[in-house]
Amino acid sequence: YWVAPSSGTVEINTQTSAIDTTLGVYTGTAVNALTTIGSNDDFYGLQSRVVFTAVAGTTYRISVDDYIRRG
Repeated sequence: YWVAPSSGTVEINTQTSAIDTTLGVYTGTAVNALTTIGSNDDFYGLQSRVVFTAVAGTTYRISVDDYIRRG
């Protein structure tokens, strides 16, 4: 998780990752009650990017995962 030290625009990305990623940013404290702030898959080819306006003091939960294509 990450707590915003101040309000403003934030970018989280996996641009330098060597694997295919997915990215999500959420608020909330319970897994079954999270609010999605942003999510992405494949912004930079196979890597991901989320841009959002953070609010000072808010805790953001960040999910980074690899994307496995099945089938």
